[in-house]
Amino acid sequence: MIRAVTEPYPGAFALFDNDEKIIIWWAEPVVSKEAFIPGKLIITDKEILVQTGKNAIKLLDIEVKGKRLRGEQINSYLKTKR
Repeated sequence: MIRAVTEPYPGAFALFDNDEKIIIWWAEPVVSKEAFIPGKLIITDKEILVQTGKNAIKLLDIEVKGKRLRGEQINSYLKTKR
């Protein structure tokens, strides 16, 4: 889904509990050993994973409030959302 709607299209998006919109421009699939709860964030020191129906995706490039975030910027921003 993300690849189908990435730039120049509007992007894949999700909403946080407070209705703040996050646009996901790029992610990569990863194997997750966590219990599968689609949409659950797994935040580690090095990466942000979002659980899907079977595994997870690693967020690589997102946009929040008109600002693009990549790598460690994503971690820093989402850790403050906890």
